[in-house]
Amino acid sequence: MASESAVLGTPSIHIAQTSRGYVDDLERRYGLVEHFQPKDFNAALAASEEAAAHPDAERAEDARMLMLTEKIDVTSWMIQHLDGLRTTPGA
Repeated sequence: MASESAVLGTPSIHIAQTSRGYVDDLERRYGLVEHFQPKDFNAALAASEEAAAHPDAERAEDARMLMLTEKIDVTSWMIQHLDGLRTTPGA
């Protein structure tokens, strides 16, 4: 749910033993996610309290818009790709 939240422009906290590439990307490139190991639960709690006490909606929206401009719409890409296959001779 952390990545879904980030894509909607709401910064999030992700607590997991292992990292995820897409979550790492949202954290490093856009600052929309903060990832913590379970052993660092207190740090994650402090980060969430800080974010709740000092929300920065403008920064989050700017980060979200930057992220959206740098990514593709995979559904649109798939439709175009499959339409291209349908009209390609011999496909």
